[in-house]
Amino acid sequence: MVLRHQYSPLEEQRAGRLARPVIVWISSVIMIIFGFLCFAHFMVCFHVALSRGGENFCAFFILAILEASCLYLGLETFRGRARDTLVSGISSVVLGLYSLSMYFWVPDRALDSIVLFSMPFFVAGVVALLGRKKYAAWRKALNASPAAKKGM
Repeated sequence: MVLRHQYSPLEEQRAGRLARPVIVWISSVIMIIFGFLCFAHFMVCFHVALSRGGENFCAFFILAILEASCLYLGLETFRGRARDTLVSGISSVVLGLYSLSMYFWVPDRALDSIVLFSMPFFVAGVVALLGRKKYAAWRKALNASPAAKKGM
């Protein structure tokens, strides 16, 4: 397996490559960065919940699974391996809404940290859904290019 450098859309355009849609690139970068940060944050909260005798264990477990899946989907979308942005967009919106609803389940948490972790996912999901057609067109053009047939 050969690791290739991932270029930004502007670098791809300057090099004459097929440029991925900027809107989807932004969405996937948000999902990757906040997916990693939130997964690490909620794993700490998960550990604290276990040390308190399993308080809110199920909510943190579900949240950790959603965080890991969003991180994975963000990476796949960024690399251009995702077939569509529908799944990553919807899962990111669901994660944002679920994180925001945790404020009502866990009243001792500060609203600022919950909003900090939920709103970027909601925004990234909406942006991914808005860029869905552009991503599909980019994937179609990428698969039809001669470089894709040669294996780059």
